[in-house]
Amino acid sequence: SRTRSPTAKKSGSATGNIAANDAAARELAERRKLARAAAAWAFENKVGSKAALKDEQFKDSGLTYNMVQPLLKELKEGGTKQRVDAPRDHHCQVLTNAERVKLAEWIMGCAAGQVPKDRTEISAKVKEMLRARNAANKRRKWRGGCIRLNDQEVVVVQSREPQLTHTFFQRFYPWCRAHGIQIDTGVERSQDEKRAAKMTEATVERHFHGEFGLEAELIDAGVMDPVTKVIADPRRVLNSDETPQPIDAPQKGRRPKLGKAQGKTVRKATTTSKETASVNMAWDLSGFLYGVQLVLKLKELHNGLVAKPPPGAPCFDDQVDLARKQMRTCTLSRTSDGMQTQESFIQYLEQLDREITAHSDAAVAADGEPIERPVVLCLDNHASRYSEEVLKAASGQSSRLGIRLFTEEPQTSGFLQSLDQYNATFHRRYNQGRDTYKAAYKARYKVDCTSYGMVEFIKVLAGDAELGLPGVWFSWANPFDIVTAWRRVGIAGNVLAPECIDRREFIDQPAAAGSSASPARSTTRKRAADLAKTPDGMVSGSLESEKAKVARLKEHAEELEALLDAPFDPTAAGGPVADAAKR
Repeated sequence: SRTRSPTAKKSGSATGNIAANDAAARELAERRKLARAAAAWAFENKVGSKAALKDEQFKDSGLTYNMVQPLLKELKEGGTKQRVDAPRDHHCQVLTNAERVKLAEWIMGCAAGQVPKDRTEISAKVKEMLRARNAANKRRKWRGGCIRLNDQEVVVVQSREPQLTHTFFQRFYPWCRAHGIQIDTGVERSQDEKRAAKMTEATVERHFHGEFGLEAELIDAGVMDPVTKVIADPRRVLNSDETPQPIDAPQKGRRPKLGKAQGKTVRKATTTSKETASVNMAWDLSGFLYGVQLVLKLKELHNGLVAKPPPGAPCFDDQVDLARKQMRTCTLSRTSDGMQTQESFIQYLEQLDREITAHSDAAVAADGEPIERPVVLCLDNHASRYSEEVLKAASGQSSRLGIRLFTEEPQTSGFLQSLDQYNATFHRRYNQGRDTYKAAYKARYKVDCTSYGMVEFIKVLAGDAELGLPGVWFSWANPFDIVTAWRRVGIAGNVLAPECIDRREFIDQPAAAGSSASPARSTTRKRAADLAKTPDGMVSGSLESEKAKVARLKEHAEELEALLDAPFDPTAAGGPVADAAKR
């Protein structure tokens, strides 16, 4: 729309004016609602717009003649029958109210289906809807419930610009929110197409209640009661996952433009390291955090990797801390590329088995209950889980390690694995610890830390006595965070609760209340020639048959008239259908 509304204000920053724009849109919607009431009052009392504005109920409402008169004129043109479609809040508005609602539902439906639309695609849909309305008007021969394109809509349809003006979007979204539609704009988050296609109710059902689902696995392992479906000991349900941690990678973001010679590439010398370590961690359903495994790309392990934290600070001393619900162990594994392999994974399983035993012994020593075996370890589908040695050691009721592996479907860890809900917190805490280390280094030695590698990575995780810094590993997650992460993936306390999973990004979203499209009218057309045939059981040419023919033809004519006079339905005229990622 190119016409400036009475309450529209010049926009400053997009983020700073959202609340102001919404408030203005709500005020405008209320004022236009009041203007319609004034026009209806004037029409009912057979007076003009000026007389309506002088009435007590509209006198000091802020309404103007130009706001009421077009609406009153619209009522008069409709005769005694008031128009039921109330097409627009403003006569210069692009898209009718019904079309705007359908457009908003389409935008949100596409976003829910993980095919979000940008302004260019939304603009193309607006033009498509306007052309569909114009084609419907032509079919009706501009009669009945036709809503003609106004001047602004004609300009939009004829424009060759791929995107509508900024003003349209600046007014469209506040208009929707003022009419109770919860819509907003934002920046998309990249989502792998295969992962997106897995985000469905069927995936959740298979994961929890399928033939080889989590419930069946827990019951078979003796962890869950088959009748009450309650997990007797949450310590027997664990989750393990690796996450790659860049040692000293620069922060993401747009790189600034630099001066350089024409036609030459430019490079900048930095002190950052592109090395990456795989951090393998595990915790159980009770909130207990087990030790960490660091998979490093090193030719050999050396004494420099042994951390010395400050006195009194937590350290990797292979002890069980029941008060903080932690196992303070660190396992270093060396691989050719710094990623988990079948050999390093079996090494980790053996270490985890020893940690579970130590945890159980510590609980018994504190007058608690031992941890029965086997335990169920939930994992993703990484190739390192499927070596012959791993399957022999950790599968079946009598496995050597007393650990049973339960692997999720591929591409589902983002919403079915508890550690995936909290990995970002670990990265954030590590980055904070790295920055603190560098600042402390500069304060101590009066020079920048120009050499930051695997040794410094270990110091940040485990602590450094020289700089007086405790390790970030011992504080990055607490029991409450761990239990919360389990609840996000559908395990609340000691029961399976799939309803706790956030489904806002699922492809198969349930229909929102009040957003279902009106059922399309029947497109079955009756041929007049068929209706004019002699009805079965009657004599052709008789008075009785002729009366029956006339009655049928009259009924058909009334149906056609009702169809022509019906309000324009953007859905029936080829309204927008939301796109969704293919499964």
